[in-house]
Amino acid sequence: MTLTPPAVVRPGDRVRFDGADYLVVTLAGTAVRLRTDDGTEAVVLASYLMASPEFAVLGCDRLPSIDSFGLLDGLPAKVLEDAREWERHLVEVQTGLPQQLPEGAILGRSTTRRRPPCRTGNGRRRPS
Repeated sequence: MTLTPPAVVRPGDRVRFDGADYLVVTLAGTAVRLRTDDGTEAVVLASYLMASPEFAVLGCDRLPSIDSFGLLDGLPAKVLEDAREWERHLVEVQTGLPQQLPEGAILGRSTTRRRPPCRTGNGRRRPS
């Protein structure tokens, strides 16, 4: 599997969006201010801009793709085990389903360990 990083947008870049070419004027938080050659300006969310099917950064080389093979090979076994556990947990949180269903599992019921019951600040105080 090859990971292709998303395009990077910086002030001064030229981008194609919504059927026109724009100059990236500023980035402010998640907003991108764009200007056409005739001076028309638009402010759009970066996520909306980059999710557009026709979005492209013009006049620059794409970032190199990264081959995911061997990225974790140099990690200690404990770190790798922890990373795999976090990956399993995040996939279950995002999808609602574990990566591999255990035997007899019921869909919709989490397989993660339950947290111990929480106590209020008053419940933790010990009498003097």
